[in-house]
Amino acid sequence: MTTTSNPWLGQAKQAHRKQLNFLVALAITEFGLRLAGCFYLASILAWLIQKGAQELPSLAPALGGLALTWSLVAILATARLRRQQHLQTDCLARIENALHQCFSKHQQALVQRNSNYHWHQLWVNDSQHISQFLSDYVPQQKLALLAPMLVIGLTAYIHWLVAAALLLTLPLVILFMVLFGEGARKLQQQHWHALTRLGALFSDRLKALPALLMMRAHIPQQQALQAASEALNQRTQAVVGVAFLSSSTIEFVTTLIMAIIAVFSGFSLLGDIQFGPPITFSSGLQLLLVTPLLLAEFRTLARFYHQKAAAVNAAEKLSEVLSTYPLYKQNDSSTSTQSQAHSNTFTGVNWQDFKISQPQLRAPSLNLGPGQHIHIQGTSGSGKTVLFEALMGWRESSHPALPGRVVMLSQKPVIAATSVRNNLTMAAPTASDSQLLDALAAVDLTYWLINLPRGLDTAFNEIPPLSGGEAQRLSLARALLCKAEVILLDEPTAHLPTDLHWNLVSLIETQCQNLTVLWASHKPLNGDFFDACWTITAQGEINCHKEPR
Repeated sequence: MTTTSNPWLGQAKQAHRKQLNFLVALAITEFGLRLAGCFYLASILAWLIQKGAQELPSLAPALGGLALTWSLVAILATARLRRQQHLQTDCLARIENALHQCFSKHQQALVQRNSNYHWHQLWVNDSQHISQFLSDYVPQQKLALLAPMLVIGLTAYIHWLVAAALLLTLPLVILFMVLFGEGARKLQQQHWHALTRLGALFSDRLKALPALLMMRAHIPQQQALQAASEALNQRTQAVVGVAFLSSSTIEFVTTLIMAIIAVFSGFSLLGDIQFGPPITFSSGLQLLLVTPLLLAEFRTLARFYHQKAAAVNAAEKLSEVLSTYPLYKQNDSSTSTQSQAHSNTFTGVNWQDFKISQPQLRAPSLNLGPGQHIHIQGTSGSGKTVLFEALMGWRESSHPALPGRVVMLSQKPVIAATSVRNNLTMAAPTASDSQLLDALAAVDLTYWLINLPRGLDTAFNEIPPLSGGEAQRLSLARALLCKAEVILLDEPTAHLPTDLHWNLVSLIETQCQNLTVLWASHKPLNGDFFDACWTITAQGEINCHKEPR
C-alpha cells in the first residue's frame, strides 16, 4: 500500500504533512463516531425487536447517544470536506506558482519542447490530479490502514473467529486493488499519450488548414486524425474496462466477506454453530452493522485508487519540468537572481570555461564588451539558439544570464492578439504616445500605423495579419522602447525574401549601432558591421575570433 516512489510526489506529501495528518485525524475520529453510532443503533434495534415499543422510554439514553454521534459525524464530515478543498486549493496554487517561475525563466526554450496541447494538459489536468491525490487518496489510504485495526479489535471482543475471518480476508481486497491499480496506471499512461497525440495533431492541423486546403492535402490529414481518434477510443475503452472489472471484483470480495459473517452470525443465533463465545442478538447486529462500515472505507479507497495512477503519471511529467523548482518555496532564487541581473547596467562580461550541459556547448572564454557587434556562425542545429537561450537565462548553463536589459528577436516574432499599443508597451508600460510613435517611425512603420482604423488602439484581430517583415519591425520597435542594451538576433530575417532581408538588415544596423548586438544568420550580412565572430562547430565548441569572418 505504498503510495509511490516518485520523489517529486513525495516532496508534495511532505510539504503538506500537517494538513494531511489533520485530515487523517478528522477521518479516523469520524469513523470512530460512526462505529459508536452502529453500536447504539444495534442496541436500539435489539431492544425493540426483543421487548417491543412499550418500554421505549428506557431507550432514551441510547437514542440520545445515537443522535449525538451522528450530529458529530455530520460536523466532522463538513469540516473534513472544507479541509480537503483548502488542501486542493493550496496545492494547485503552489504548482501554478512553480510553473510560473519555470516558464518565466526558461521562456520559449521550454515551451517549444512540446505542443500547446501538452502544456494545456500539464497545467490544467495534471496539476488537478496531484491535488486530488493529496486531498482524497492519501487520507483515505491512511484511514484504510487504521480503521481495520479498530474494527478487528472491537470484533475480537465480540467474537474472535469473526475477527480472524476479517484478518484473513481483508488482504484480498488490498491485493486486488494493487493488481488492478498497476494495470490501470499503465493503461492511463497509454491513454494520456494517445490523448496528447490527438490533441496536438488536431491543433497543428487546424493552424495549417489554409495551407492544407491549397495543397489538397486535407484528406490524408483527415484520415490521420481519424486513426488517432480510433486509437484514443481503444485506450479509453481499455481504461474503462479495467475500472469496471476492478470495481466488480472489489464488490464481489466485500460482498463475500459480508455474506460469510452474516451466515456465521445467523447460524450461531439459531444454535446450529456453537464455536467460540456465544453471539447474542445485539452482538450479531453489531457485527452486521460494523463490518459493512469497514468495507465501505475499502470501497472508497478502491474508488480513489485511480487517482494514484493518474497522480503518478502526472508527477512524472511535472517532475521533468519542475525538477529544479522546489514546489513549496514561494521565492525562487534563480528567478530573483535573473531579475536582479536584468536590472543592472551592462558593462560587459569576461567568462571563463563557459558550458551548457544539454545540449553540450562549451567555450574556453566568452568576452563581450558594451557596444560590440558579434556575428554568430554555425550550421543548422549547431546550437546558436541554445546559446542565445542560455545568455537570456532561459536555459541552465555554467554562468548566469547576461546582466543589463537584454532582449531577443527570434525567427517568429511574438505578436499578441491585442492592440498595437499593448504590444508595444509590454516591456515599457509607462511609454507615452509620442514615444510609441517615435519607435514606430524608427522602424519605418508610420505608413502602416496611419492606415489602421483606430491607430494605436487598433486590435490585431480587426486588421489583416502582418507580413513577416512588418512583424519583425514591430518587434524591433518594442525592443527599442524598453531601452535594451543588448539585443540577441536569432535569424530574424530567416523567412524574408532577399529584398526585405536587406531592408531589415539596414534598419537593424542603423537603430542598433550603439547597442551590444549578437546576430545569428544563415543569410549574408554586412561584415563591416561586426567587430568579432563566434563560430559554433559541429562538436559544440564555441570559437571566438576578434576579426569577423
